[in-house]
Amino acid sequence: MPKQHLTDKSVATLPVRGRQTEYHDTVLRGLLLRVTAAGARSYGLRYRFAGQARRLHIGDVGVLSLADARQQARGLLADVAKGTDPAAAREAARRAAEEDGRRSERTIRTLAEMWLSSKESKEWRPSTRQEFGRITRRVIIPALGNYDPNSVARGEVRKC
Repeated sequence: MPKQHLTDKSVATLPVRGRQTEYHDTVLRGLLLRVTAAGARSYGLRYRFAGQARRLHIGDVGVLSLADARQQARGLLADVAKGTDPAAAREAARRAAEEDGRRSERTIRTLAEMWLSSKESKEWRPSTRQEFGRITRRVIIPALGNYDPNSVARGEVRKC
């Protein structure tokens, strides 16, 4: 994780080392520039909240200027200093938006029940089908059953 005085020119020209390189800004502590091997460049923020290291995506380089990224990072760091976790606030807003999106009839619960009653699942060995049904009903449906299958994030699946 190299440190670099980020400028508008350096943001556009810094090379990637490996799959992804993070350049930490020397002007504003916590602000970083992520450069990927595919050429994507984005701003992020690293900070500590309640003793835990946290990361937050600020925006892409093509959309956001360095000055705007620094301004947003300062605001987010001010929220941290006031005792508010910006990543948790974004997560809460995303979950609230998902709650609004849950009105869809296509949920993980309906898809799982459709699969368990499908012809294809009946071709499994009885013990395999029984175990799949048990895990689905006891773990997956209570945790993710009301979610739209397209809106489930990887982290939510890991929490199950």
